[in-house]
Amino acid sequence: AQTLSLIFHELATNAARHGALSVAGGAVSVDWRIEDGRVRLDWVESGRPGIGTPPAKGLGLTLVEHGIVHGLGGHARIEFRPAGLACRLDFPVPDAAA
Repeated sequence: AQTLSLIFHELATNAARHGALSVAGGAVSVDWRIEDGRVRLDWVESGRPGIGTPPAKGLGLTLVEHGIVHGLGGHARIEFRPAGLACRLDFPVPDAAA
C-alpha cells in the first residue's frame, strides 16, 4: 500500500503541476483490473495538448518506475502522449489478496 500511495501521489502531483489537472477541462482516468494473477492499472491524462517528452526524466518518474519494480516486483510503462501522460503499472497480485 505504501508503494502505491507514493506512486499515486507522484502522478497526481505531476498532473496538478504540469499535466491534465493543471488546466481547465483536463481529466485523469484510472482503470484497473486483475488478469492472470497480475494487477494492471492504467493512469491516463487527457485535455492537456502540447505536452511533449521532457528533456530529462525527473526524480518523480524515476520513483514511479523504481518503486513498482523494487516495491511490488512489477514494471511501469510511461508514455508522453499528445493529450497527456499515460502510465501503465503491472505487478503481481499480493499474496494477501490471492
